[in-house]
Amino acid sequence: MDKKIAVILGIVLLAAGFGFYLLSKPAPVKIDDKSLVQANDNNISAEGGSALTNLGKTMKATIQTSKGDIQVELYEEKVPKTVANFVKLVKEGFYDGIYFHRVIQDFMIQTGDPQAKGTAGVDFTYDQIVGSALPIAGTGGPGYKFEDEFDSSLKHDGPGVLSMANSGPNTNGSQFFITHVATPWLDGKHTVFGKVLVGQDVVNQIVQGDKIEKIIILEE
Repeated sequence: MDKKIAVILGIVLLAAGFGFYLLSKPAPVKIDDKSLVQANDNNISAEGGSALTNLGKTMKATIQTSKGDIQVELYEEKVPKTVANFVKLVKEGFYDGIYFHRVIQDFMIQTGDPQAKGTAGVDFTYDQIVGSALPIAGTGGPGYKFEDEFDSSLKHDGPGVLSMANSGPNTNGSQFFITHVATPWLDGKHTVFGKVLVGQDVVNQIVQGDKIEKIIILEE
């Protein structure tokens, strides 16, 4: 009889232990293709783009240069990846001390090459400027490339347009330019991501060899 009781108690204890295991075991996580993100050069850090999730806010930046300050609006809702990349690089101090390595009067000023020493080499002729896109000068960049973002409402339609320089489709990195005048032939070739609000006079005064001292990201 005692043996039977012992066996029954053993079975009860075993069942109770198994039940506790089932209750304490974490639920299986369902994994699908959407939940997996491949690590590659096209992934823009979430840290750089974290501010972009604050809907209803207007993102601006102050570009402090050796000639004065330029305040710009950033189009984070229309070209989020491009703005996230810009913000990421700004927060890393990437642009601090970088030269405006290419300046073409009545066209644009270009910067963002960490290897530039104040010169971009041979400038374009007028025919080359009008006939083609605006390529990257030199080889400097952040070490990765990412795709273009085009929004039909964003055009190179006047002075003060911020746009990405590139070496062809989907080769954006860190180099960008600010226009002196409308440059409509660049529409669909370069990603517009901002606009000068205050300081176009500073843009117009900048010459090759001037530099960015610091960029500050602002939100309102």
